Amino acid sequence: MNRVLSVIAVYVALASASYAVGPSYENKALGFRLSTFPQSENITICTQDGGDCLTFLPVGDGKTYTEETGKCTLVMEHFRYDFADGKTDDEFMLTLAGQVIQVVEGDDACQLPQESPAQMRSLTGTYIS
Repeated sequence: MNRVLSVIAVYVALASASYAVGPSYENKALGFRLSTFPQSENITICTQDGGDCLTFLPVGDGKTYTEETGKCTLVMEHFRYDFADGKTDDEFMLTLAGQVIQVVEGDDACQLPQESPAQMRSLTGTYIS
């Protein structure tokens, strides 16, 4: 019985820790990962190892994001698959994919190092969970 309770305790601890991070979406071809965080509309795009990151804040139209230090601005469309209607505060919504469709300003400053081939790459692309 103690073993079962221990497994449940570990599962609850790990599950609650994963909720603090939020969903993460990958573009495997570029080697980049897009992450969102609970209670925030900000997005972060990092290299797979997390060594280099850019954080973006929403501008207000729900599609345009500006890098937090003002390096660049991008437009992001997202595709949703919602498991709930969103009619109450208790319903959980889940976005399965996002797409950076254009870097509007500062394209040269809005790049991350790609591992293979070794070069700087734009963030434009589709990120899938």
